[in-house]
Amino acid sequence: MSIQSDNEEVVVVGLGYVGLTLAAHLANIGMNVYGVEVRNIVLSNLKENQSFFLEENLNAILNDVITNKKFTFGDSITKKRGRRTFIITVGTPLTENLKPNLDFIKRASSEVANVINDFDLIISYGAGVGCTTYLSMIFSKIPQITSERTSPDKNVYRPSFVARVFRPWIYKNGVVCSVQTRGFKEVVKTIWGIESFITPNHFDFPNSTYSLQPSTSPCITVGRPVAEKGYDLLISAWAILESRIENQLWIVADDSNHYLESLIKAHKAKNVIIKPLTNNLFDIYDNCSLFIATSRLEGYPNAIAEAIMFGIPVLTTVSSDVVNDWLSLGICQKIESLEPLQIANAVENALKNENQLKLISKNAIKSWSLFSWEHAKPYWDKIISVALKNR
Repeated sequence: MSIQSDNEEVVVVGLGYVGLTLAAHLANIGMNVYGVEVRNIVLSNLKENQSFFLEENLNAILNDVITNKKFTFGDSITKKRGRRTFIITVGTPLTENLKPNLDFIKRASSEVANVINDFDLIISYGAGVGCTTYLSMIFSKIPQITSERTSPDKNVYRPSFVARVFRPWIYKNGVVCSVQTRGFKEVVKTIWGIESFITPNHFDFPNSTYSLQPSTSPCITVGRPVAEKGYDLLISAWAILESRIENQLWIVADDSNHYLESLIKAHKAKNVIIKPLTNNLFDIYDNCSLFIATSRLEGYPNAIAEAIMFGIPVLTTVSSDVVNDWLSLGICQKIESLEPLQIANAVENALKNENQLKLISKNAIKSWSLFSWEHAKPYWDKIISVALKNR
């Protein structure tokens, strides 16, 4: 059983940062996609074949798939014959009391419940969405897959009591659990006693590849300014490095909450530059010598994968088992410790060995198939087949 068929449709409910990117990429690999969104700013931009936020190559993809009618969109779902796969990607913003607001999920689940057919499948991204969707359709017998992105280990993440109870419960009652790494699969099995299925990410390939830059060129890191990304460690390390090397550190991120700015000031770092989000991330990479990631914990490290795919040399902490796989293939280098001094030493040593950087870049560019839809598709075919058997 495959998710892709000429007479099937994927319905993505919620066209935010996750939903719109996912919808565009699914349409770009040939699927018929219908997106549902109620916000006027999103719909008005889509009518101009544009995204309402910045994402590498997204506008070009949207222009193609909307023009070719592989991706259509509207503000509601209508009943329709034939098989459809529903993917719910609406948000759960925090209230003033720091509790997740589930109103958007409840509304989306209710809309889906009103139009589902006997042959439909629902895929939810995020446990909160999966729990609410399952509860709202508990008597429907519609097969469901939920992609778990948050660790069940209470030492890593401390959810509410309701989340602790309902997350394992939905999987023990028929919802099929999707995870992105072997390590996450083992944690889910150990803590919840749940069998899950790995569904690795896939990406569109860049139109060009990296050209090796002088080792004195800026180093770069990318990602949300949150504690898990380890920016405090990297900026602390850079303050140490500034007496040893002349390189700047560029951080591409939305720092509207001034988190990064506060870290730079606290560590008195002078050569750390915050760069705004851009649609031309690969162009920025082409001016840099090294991509650095110091994450404390990752599911599937998307930013690292995209950097490897482009060919910029990557130096990273081992934040998941897929990073270990990439290390064994020689397509990135390893930071042995999360101690700032050790990170500083690793960066300095990497920049000194230009031949090694050249080899890593060459190996990385050849590894494109690891990040393709062709690589990910058998995993999705398997989990969809299992879910449909649970009908």
